[in-house]
Amino acid sequence: MSQSRLGELIDLAGNWTPPVFPLSGRDVAALGILPGERVGRLLAAVRDWWEAGDFTADRAACLVYLREITIGAPPA
Repeated sequence: MSQSRLGELIDLAGNWTPPVFPLSGRDVAALGILPGERVGRLLAAVRDWWEAGDFTADRAACLVYLREITIGAPPA
């Protein structure tokens, strides 16, 4: 690997900002789910889906998916 390419990659890594998962337990609670293990399982399922989609889903899409896996139906 050339020094130039190595420098480009180092710059890219240095400027990279990790994506922030857009949901929290409050989003699950807003659906009427009581605090507990189920909240964590639901958030983990949405996070796995979000990661599998290369972190491209925004907050709104994550909320739709959360509702789908929680209630079993898309929002009206």
